[in-house]
Amino acid sequence: MAYKPGFYRCEIGRQYFSQSAEKKTPFFCVEVFPFEVRVGDKWEHIEGFSVEVKIWMTPKGMARACKALRVMGFTGTDFSELEPGDDGNGCLKGRFIECECTNRDYNGRTYDQFEVVIDGVKPVPMKGVASSLQEKFNDELKAAAVIVPEEPVGEIPPRGAAAPKDEIPF
Repeated sequence: MAYKPGFYRCEIGRQYFSQSAEKKTPFFCVEVFPFEVRVGDKWEHIEGFSVEVKIWMTPKGMARACKALRVMGFTGTDFSELEPGDDGNGCLKGRFIECECTNRDYNGRTYDQFEVVIDGVKPVPMKGVASSLQEKFNDELKAAAVIVPEEPVGEIPPRGAAAPKDEIPF
């Protein structure tokens, strides 16, 4: 555990599709860089490190998955547009989202779990997952309304930038 439970503003880095090792459940993953945490009704700059946000692509969870993709700024109608290397409509790198961090215990250790705010073994990126999802869930993705994410208030400090000395609380 490195992040406290709460809400974080994050910048999206890389993205990919993969599947779980045991059950082969497909998911879409974005690497995010938290740069602000909500403290009360204010946002405070933090020096964070990247975390992965997985969006599970299951029949029961597809409506929520499509909403999460829209919240992240995806406006496409084809899952293959989200494949890494496509710098077009499906490229989410550099976009800003709000995530909620919760902590969960597993095998005696506490782990951070980040999820996009909507109202083990490191996964390996896999080819073909997007086209398989397209065949199964094309109608759901097309039906999901496009959501334009809000821009963060104020100037976003560059990743790795130190907070101004007059803003350091100690």
